[in-house]
Amino acid sequence: SLFDSPLGWFFRATGGYPVDRSRAMHITDQVSEYFRTIPGFSIAITPEGTRKKVEAWKTGFWRIARQANVPLVPVSFDYGRKEVILAELFHVSDDMDKDIATLMEYFKPFVGKNPH
Repeated sequence: SLFDSPLGWFFRATGGYPVDRSRAMHITDQVSEYFRTIPGFSIAITPEGTRKKVEAWKTGFWRIARQANVPLVPVSFDYGRKEVILAELFHVSDDMDKDIATLMEYFKPFVGKNPH
């Protein structure tokens, strides 16, 4: 957990809430519950669902937004231009595949830190 790392103090100091991966409740349910019960709650999550390199996106971010009825704020780290870009709010629909394809298309022009 990032809360057990050297940056844990920062996450707690800025109002962070850890996700308990050992609990029976699914992570998407835990985070959706935070949105329902904690005023002003927000979360930053990568579409990969991890800090490691992966071949495909996971769908947890979409399921959390759908279940909690909250919009996504796509954030791009464009290492090529040394910019961070916050896109307009993205409201998920009933069509997960279409939404994810739309988001993937949005992120295509940006250069990642370690592009493949």
